Amino acid sequence: RCIHISEFLCEPLGRVHLTTEQHLSYPEIPNRYVTEILEVGANHDGYWNIQLLAKQLKHAIDILEIALPNTIFVFGFDNSSSHGAFAEDALVA
Repeated sequence: RCIHISEFLCEPLGRVHLTTEQHLSYPEIPNRYVTEILEVGANHDGYWNIQLLAKQLKHAIDILEIALPNTIFVFGFDNSSSHGAFAEDALVA
């Protein structure tokens, strides 16, 4: 069996996450951590795709805005098929 793990890291936090106290203060945030784990395969969780990445990125931004307020975040993606993908409602100019 194969698993895929996707995680966001940053210098101040390491793994992007909320403290237990922060998480209790924001019950609308479903998980303290941004980690996504898939059991890869058609008979399991499926395959990692741009829709899952976009959902994880939104979760990461929600957490970072709480954990590191007044901070500008820059995300880098490399060697990924996500380079040519956009959200359904993205403005492509």
